[in-house]
Amino acid sequence: MHKVLDRLNKVHAECARTDALAKMRNLIVSARDSDTFNWGYSDRFIPRKSNPNPLHLEFSRDVFLLPDYHVEYDYALGFEDEFQIGRGQIVVSYRLDFSHEFGIAAQPTFYDFPVTVFWEAVGNTWKASAGIRHGEEKRTPYVRPESWTNILAACKLDEFGELATGISADRAHAFIDGMMDIIEAHGPSHRQLKRSAVRG
Repeated sequence: MHKVLDRLNKVHAECARTDALAKMRNLIVSARDSDTFNWGYSDRFIPRKSNPNPLHLEFSRDVFLLPDYHVEYDYALGFEDEFQIGRGQIVVSYRLDFSHEFGIAAQPTFYDFPVTVFWEAVGNTWKASAGIRHGEEKRTPYVRPESWTNILAACKLDEFGELATGISADRAHAFIDGMMDIIEAHGPSHRQLKRSAVRG
């Protein structure tokens, strides 16, 4: 059997593992429309219970079954070379994405500062990366807010840079647990998401 096909059962087992964790935390696992994720399948983890002051936060599990060289540019896993990912490579990515508003209220600008923990299934390696600044320029004013860094620090999710770093499976699982804790404590519920969509 081809090594890529050999990993599909293990990918299913990994997704079932985090589905079970979500259920224990009273999180809903909601499939995203296939039109919004071109490389495979994507699920969002959403709290059942509304939070009093939810952050602009999303936690997703993205399964890349047919990645191409656009992935690094469009999704930014943290590879130094965009050609480090391509067909025949299966990736299960857990992304906790915080959107922060910069500028004045009349003309706000939103930038995302995600933390990503991902498993390269065929190579059986775990890695992690984080968005520290928006854009290429090191002197950009759009840097990760300290308040978001402090939330991440409580789960040791503040220690990654923009280039992917190798981590052990045990650490990866602990970080994913921390991501679930954060979305449960600070994420918007389905009802709150619908309200914000109506207002926006």
